[in-house]
Amino acid sequence: VFDAMVGAGVAPNKFSWGTLMDAYADESNEAGCLRVLDRMGVDGTPLDSIIVATYLKCLGTLRLPAQAEEFLTWPLIAPFAHDPSVLQALARTYALASKRVSNLERFETVVAENSQCTLWLAVALHRSGDSDEALLWVEKCQAPSLALLSIKCSISSKIGHTLFESSIQEFFEAIDP
Repeated sequence: VFDAMVGAGVAPNKFSWGTLMDAYADESNEAGCLRVLDRMGVDGTPLDSIIVATYLKCLGTLRLPAQAEEFLTWPLIAPFAHDPSVLQALARTYALASKRVSNLERFETVVAENSQCTLWLAVALHRSGDSDEALLWVEKCQAPSLALLSIKCSISSKIGHTLFESSIQEFFEAIDP
């Protein structure tokens, strides 16, 4: 695929490599994603948070949160570990694996403004059996999306009637202010 790209006149850059990696990630092809990372290194193409998040997307689909955590410790990857798009992809990895998120504190800086990251974090916590903690994190989001409010309603319905009532009211207020 790499040689075909170059043969077709596609100059390797972070966008072409990212597109190729995304295709591999969509197919849960971790080996393909790693080959892209290797080739980017060989070509001298700098990494960015989107490339890192795309690899985490692949690990999420494969339900490998421990491997995602290890990946974030690699020397070339570690500088991106606190980027909002990377944290969102990491939270998604945990949610798809139904595993308890480790080191919740690192999400503190992004959940207030990143509704999608908060959604994945809440789903991961809820699926791992900690619905109360999931709702606490949902409350930290200052601008919750309808999807996040929907998740809040779903989790609340499993915890208690009065909490569900207030969550559903908040959801409908967001729809029709």
